[in-house]
Amino acid sequence: MTERAVTGKLDGVEYQVSWRATKHNLNEYQMDTRITAIISHIVTQFSVDNMDSEVSRLNRWPVNESFVLTRELEELFQHGLVAHEISDGRVQVFSPEADDLNRLFALDNHVVVKHDEEFEVNLSALLDGYIADRISELFRLLQVTDYQIEVNGATRLRVSGRQQQRHQFPVEVNDQAVLVSMPYNQDKAFGLASYAQTPDNSTQVVLIFHETASVAHAVSTTLVIEEAPEIIKFVEQDAIATLVIFNEKGEEKRYTSGLFRRFLS
Repeated sequence: MTERAVTGKLDGVEYQVSWRATKHNLNEYQMDTRITAIISHIVTQFSVDNMDSEVSRLNRWPVNESFVLTRELEELFQHGLVAHEISDGRVQVFSPEADDLNRLFALDNHVVVKHDEEFEVNLSALLDGYIADRISELFRLLQVTDYQIEVNGATRLRVSGRQQQRHQFPVEVNDQAVLVSMPYNQDKAFGLASYAQTPDNSTQVVLIFHETASVAHAVSTTLVIEEAPEIIKFVEQDAIATLVIFNEKGEEKRYTSGLFRRFLS
């Protein structure tokens, strides 16, 4: 099989995509055209910076009136709810802050009704991962079974091989490789975030596996700026597959949650 790859940057989104061509004859230029179309569409439709986006329209929508969600916006909305829940509200998708989101809005059968006139949605934390998720959908439609998609640190990976076996995949962190063990023929998503403004000027890293790259990346980029003990305390009590690399008294330490240890070789 021929291995192909495209890289680029569009609207602040850096992407690196590699795949093995099997059942389609798209060349690099044709694939890059489709990838950039996905990026442009998502940034245009779901960025709060665009006043004509679907999200901006929702934010301007009157209180107590039904707003019908498109399939994509509803999917992102649901991912936002998951990211908000598993991060214990750290991922700021909905504002103002509320212990009970039902006070802010109701979501039922593709329709959102705002209960608070100050209620707004900001999906920025999810968009890089969502782009990676959408590119993986494109590959599935094209019956591509081997690929690696990286979008600003949000990654999706799939490797074909014999069932019940695992693929050893190096994840580059802090100029080193963490070797993780991926099941063959299963699409895996993860978010990798680093933060270099720690008091001792070391680089702190959080790597999270989740069902979708949108949720994984949103949670990893949110957690990484917290103090390492707080991150560890949080992921210990919640079922999140997490690797934390941090500095303690001048020594690099690594913490892996129970769920993450399933991926270690």
